[in-house]
Amino acid sequence: MRRLLVADVGDGLSASLFLNRYEKIQIDCGSANKWCKAYLKWKMTSCFPPKEEAFILSHFHVDHYSGLLYAVNLNDKSFSIKEVYYPGIPEFEKREEFFICLMAMNFYIFGKRTGLQAYDFLETISKINKIKPFKQKMLFEGNTIKINNLIINVLWPPEHICDKDTLSVIKEAISAFERLIERNPDLKRIYESLKRDNIFQKYFSNERNDKEDKYDENTKKKINIEINIRDKKLLPEINDTNKLLIKAANHLSLAFFIDDMLLFLGDLEKNELRKIINKLNNSNYKVLITPHHGTHWDDSLKIINCKYAINSVGYLLYKKLKKEFCSISNINLNTYEWGDICINMDAISEENLCWGCFKSFCC
Repeated sequence: MRRLLVADVGDGLSASLFLNRYEKIQIDCGSANKWCKAYLKWKMTSCFPPKEEAFILSHFHVDHYSGLLYAVNLNDKSFSIKEVYYPGIPEFEKREEFFICLMAMNFYIFGKRTGLQAYDFLETISKINKIKPFKQKMLFEGNTIKINNLIINVLWPPEHICDKDTLSVIKEAISAFERLIERNPDLKRIYESLKRDNIFQKYFSNERNDKEDKYDENTKKKINIEINIRDKKLLPEINDTNKLLIKAANHLSLAFFIDDMLLFLGDLEKNELRKIINKLNNSNYKVLITPHHGTHWDDSLKIINCKYAINSVGYLLYKKLKKEFCSISNINLNTYEWGDICINMDAISEENLCWGCFKSFCC
């Protein structure tokens, strides 16, 4: 019996697709404010009863993999991850620089908020995984993955970005970051360390290197987790720059579908949603995991018809939920109101679709 669990992790995402008694696909594991809860939900679903799993990261925001970072902090090495997939970074001018800016800001922001001295997604997987080595693959539009008997069709990102609007957003984010690091020595030190150690290389290749990563441990030790006076003066600029980097990364978020069972749209912005929907051959799905936790909408989505629309959302984003998702779904659910949402995917049909088709995972 195939089941989908979208856990209540606040403003983040932790979705588990159970394929059988021993295998599952984990889509993200993180939260903006409840990283401990994201970790515990993933831990629970990884132990009862699955033995092996594939992990799919939708995009490189820490609120989508903070649960992994928390697992590293606890030195938990009990996960059995055999395959790891993540969105490829398309070809465009300064793509390496953009990726380093994003990862540096992730480390800076998340470390100061939590005290967890980690930032690197693949490094984190390696530290918590008892299966070594694991298979890793970056995904682009047109790629397909076969896991068990399921075929996952990748819709986004493309291998090359030519759209002027998207490139403009990325360029603006890089420029803002460059201005900021000239006034923030800590952030500049992180950026220079990642650039010197070529942190981006392992994300731009499907070849796995099992040697220890060369990120600078001394850089981590030097960073003061407490926000000092200088940080307080720069806090508005730090937050504004982080928002620009987040928005730019949203344009490169992973999107995919699995037959007519699941449509996943990541954190994509309007422009990308429009391009994807216009290319879809099928508009009918059992489940839609809504874009950006149910807060991003484009009128092109009106052609979609789904049995369930699921919004993984917490109190910060709840008021921004788009009511339009009610119009394209039979049942519209959000984790803020309903808690953990578990759906028996094999039982969904026109005849038996009802509110009773889903329940709390713990029931």
